[in-house]
Amino acid sequence: MTKISFLISAMNEEKTIGVIMDNLARLKKVEPDIEVLAACDGSTDKTEEIINSYKFAKVLINGPRLGKNISIHRLTQAAKGDIIVIHDADWIFVWNKQTLKNMIDFFNNNPKIGGYVQGVPLFNKEKYMNDPARFLVKIGFIGEAVASNLVRSFMKKLHENKSFEKLGFTPLMFIIRGGIITKQTGIKEEEICDEAKRTQEMMKKNYAFIYSNETLPYFEVLYNRTSFHDLIKQRTRGFLSNKIQEKSYGWNMNSFYFGVFSYFFKEFFKLNLTEKTGLGVWILASLIAFINVKIGLTKDKRVWAHRGTRWDKEAI
Repeated sequence: MTKISFLISAMNEEKTIGVIMDNLARLKKVEPDIEVLAACDGSTDKTEEIINSYKFAKVLINGPRLGKNISIHRLTQAAKGDIIVIHDADWIFVWNKQTLKNMIDFFNNNPKIGGYVQGVPLFNKEKYMNDPARFLVKIGFIGEAVASNLVRSFMKKLHENKSFEKLGFTPLMFIIRGGIITKQTGIKEEEICDEAKRTQEMMKKNYAFIYSNETLPYFEVLYNRTSFHDLIKQRTRGFLSNKIQEKSYGWNMNSFYFGVFSYFFKEFFKLNLTEKTGLGVWILASLIAFINVKIGLTKDKRVWAHRGTRWDKEAI
């Protein structure tokens, strides 16, 4: 039987972790051999207590704040699954019996495939188009949703019939083959871009990847609120990560971003007024974040420290 390991790093996620765990409990009834390993990374709320209430889950890290990257790296070392799913604490793993079977068959039938790429999580259009009366409250989320969905579409076109090695950057892997990343892979815990490093290590071992499609499980965001301030923090985090990736691996992200914004412009006129406004807000937040990082106003290499807080009582 194929074993699947779900790795979760959560810091003060008591408002959402129960939704994630309920979803995994339903999955366990279909696939009894799943493994759920968690890091309550510096949590001070009831996150750990909620996870521990599910007998099939294990909290392996519950000490001082390490940051998501180090926590996930340590969980990877402990995971025993044939398939490893790196599960963000504000995403939901969207699956059904058929797509789950497809994922298992995909890995079993393709031994030289290291995993598949989703790129960015899916934003459900219903969430950002509903509740127009709270437009200003949700404008950051609308921008994040529209931009992310456009990036997903762009990356899907970008990856068609191309090897990732020739793209000039490494795609971020969330669903990977177990047993590839070990203590001997050379990943240093202080490397804050471990998602990229993890993929680089797989490529060195000659594993291939594909871009995901609708026949496989995927991730969707749980939240429906993002303030403008959080949006700036989120983009700052992204640009800091890109800056370090460029320095570490010699990548040139400029061509990628040029392609993204060209695609945005092409698709802009197909959007409705709400979506156009949201995308404009996202671009403004991105420019502010880019300038802050570029001129050195933001130097903190702890990328995880720039994560936005995007939860409220109506978040899900």
